[in-house]
Amino acid sequence: MQQITRTIQVLLIEDSLTDAVLLERVFAGMAHAKFDLKRVEKLNKGIKTLKKGNFDIVLLDLSLPDSWGLESLKKIQNVTTKVPIIVLTGTDNDEVAIAALREGAQDYLIKDNNISGEIFSSLLKRSIAHAIERKQIMEQLRHSEALYRGVIEDQTEFICRFLPSGKISFVNQAFSRYLGQTSTELLTQNFFFLIAKEDTSLVRLSISSLNREIPNAIVEFRSNRQQEFCWQQWNVRAIFRKQELVEYQAVGQDISDRKQAETEKTRLIASLHESKERFRVVTNSAPVLIWMTDNKGKLTFVNQFWLDFTGKNLEQALTEDWIINVYFEDRRNCQLTYRNALQNREYFALEYRFLDHQGEYRWIFTTGVPRFDSKGQFAGFVCSGIDISERKKTENLLAQQAKRNYILAEITKHIHESLELNTILETATGRK
Repeated sequence: MQQITRTIQVLLIEDSLTDAVLLERVFAGMAHAKFDLKRVEKLNKGIKTLKKGNFDIVLLDLSLPDSWGLESLKKIQNVTTKVPIIVLTGTDNDEVAIAALREGAQDYLIKDNNISGEIFSSLLKRSIAHAIERKQIMEQLRHSEALYRGVIEDQTEFICRFLPSGKISFVNQAFSRYLGQTSTELLTQNFFFLIAKEDTSLVRLSISSLNREIPNAIVEFRSNRQQEFCWQQWNVRAIFRKQELVEYQAVGQDISDRKQAETEKTRLIASLHESKERFRVVTNSAPVLIWMTDNKGKLTFVNQFWLDFTGKNLEQALTEDWIINVYFEDRRNCQLTYRNALQNREYFALEYRFLDHQGEYRWIFTTGVPRFDSKGQFAGFVCSGIDISERKKTENLLAQQAKRNYILAEITKHIHESLELNTILETATGRK
């Protein structure tokens, strides 16, 4: 209890002169405390005085000429709720005392002539000090509550408090607007009844498992909002007093857009997997070498035909430098052409000899087409190669035949140029 260190302004509404004189003597005899007592005999006068003055406390008799009982208390509280009120009565009635406290009185004192002045003085002083202190605390709490509500109502997120049974005890305006219902309507409802039936059991299980060690849970569920299903996410905290669960406090938001995006993402991923699978089946069935590179030219994919042709496994194919399998005489041209295409992000074509799984070099004709991602950024090449060894053999044979024909023609020409025709004929016929 706080010590009273200043002059306390007291308004006494008391019609009994005897009781008033007694109270004045009590106040005058109090040590270590100063009181400025103002007395009126009727309630109406007391209300007018209260409006004009700056009083710290009101001592109210319940038996006044112009008002009776708890009605007097209510009338004063209609004027102000900031000044604490101590009820004075000559009746020792517990029911009246409890009713007065319920109506907002800070204390209840019985004017009993059998109690010594010293005891009554001590009781009155303590009662006044307690009443002022409690009223200050209540005002601070009321102010804090007002600030709390102000902050809560300014939030765009949903705020809800509900009892362990699920009965809603508080909602903010954001949640009310979202559901299209008033706060009063929502306070008659059960939080769990706002959840779609398909999700109710799981949400109940998550929330009911909260305890003092794990008081928080994040739950997501579908809800029927104004005849339309939507998704909500709530961060629920269990509130305990001592060991008893008293309520849940929850902060929520609508996540329908996020869920829709997740669903679309899942669909796209599934579609992508399906496309990749189709691509894998097609490329692995093709009787040509197919491979892909990243934007730096490193292999990221080879088809089954490529593996079968080279006799390598997938790890070797993707980690080794493919140029080491190119015949040494063809490497420089391959490197220059490939490097230039990579730098310019352009189509290229190459012919080179490539080592197969039997250790033989076979001629490959390769084309590479640049590919770009959805943002237009260069992503690498898609390349294909076909074995043209048989074609090369045919070309070599034709080249060799052409060369022989050319040599034979040259020889014949030289013979004609170096010999006379008649000599040749005579030699051929044996005539001289």
